Formats: sequence, C-alpha cells, structure tokens
Amino acid sequence: MSKSKVKLDWDGEMIRQNITVEDVSISAKDLIDSLEHARNEMDKIIGQEKQMKNNLVKISEDKQSINGFILDRKKFEDKCLEICKKKLIELVAMITPELVGKADVEAQAIINKDPEAYTNQQRLNQKYVIFQKMIATHKEIAQNAPAKLIRELIFENPIFENPFKD
Repeated sequence: MSKSKVKLDWDGEMIRQNITVEDVSISAKDLIDSLEHARNEMDKIIGQEKQMKNNLVKISEDKQSINGFILDRKKFEDKCLEICKKKLIELVAMITPELVGKADVEAQAIINKDPEAYTNQQRLNQKYVIFQKMIATHKEIAQNAPAKLIRELIFENPIFENPFKD
C-alpha cells in the first residue's frame, strides 16, 4: 500500500489540498494479476450489460402482450361491468337484512368494550363500517363481483342506503 502526504495551504479565500504520492514499485506478477482482475471485471460488466439489454427486450415484449390482451378484451368491459353491477345490486339487496343484524351485534360488542369512547354518531358509523365490510367480504359477493366494483359500489359510492341512519 502506498503512503501519501497531504499538505494544506491557503489559496486566497480557499484552502488548497496538495497530495503527494510516493513512488510505488509494481512487480510483474502484480501487474499481470491486476490486469487479469480488471479484464474479469470488464467481462462481468459486459455480461451484465447484455443481460440488461435482454431484460429490456423482454419488458418490451411483455408490454406489447399485455397491451394486446387489454385491447382484445376492452370492448367487452362495459357490458361485463353492467352485468356484474346488476348482479351486485341484487346480491346486496338479498343479503342486507341478514347483515344489518350481524353488523349491529358486532358493532355493539366493540362499543361495549369501551362505551364512553364513542359518541352517538360514532356508534352509528361503527355499525355502518362493519356493515360495508360484511357486504364486501360476503361469499356471494366475492364470487360474483369484481374487486373494482366492490371498491367503487360498496365503499366509494355505495349502491345502498345506510340502514343505521336516523
């Protein structure tokens, strides 16, 4: 390992760092070994570069394939959403009476753990949130409604009235 000497001097408003490195002798063996190591590193980098190019080609092919998949099926999307929405509305109407009671019981159990922690409005909201969750996770809903419609029509813009609303 070579030793270097560092000297600091003022250069106007800045400090200049001067570094002097002592001469180093390199044996023929060390030179050959270092060249071999550098060549091996270069080969690894070239291999990584080739792999990266292959990955980019694969990504491009995957994008084209997925885009084709989307284009082939997009023309059916609106009708499928309409069918699934209709089915979802029917299912929600069918399971609502059962789930209203269950949501009420579950919410009451949660509220009873610390009744003072909830206002009247929070108690009603608790029931409604549990009711929404029960609808979204109901077996019939999960089997017949796509996740997109569950998110949109159960949580974001519910297709049902809040049965706990005063």
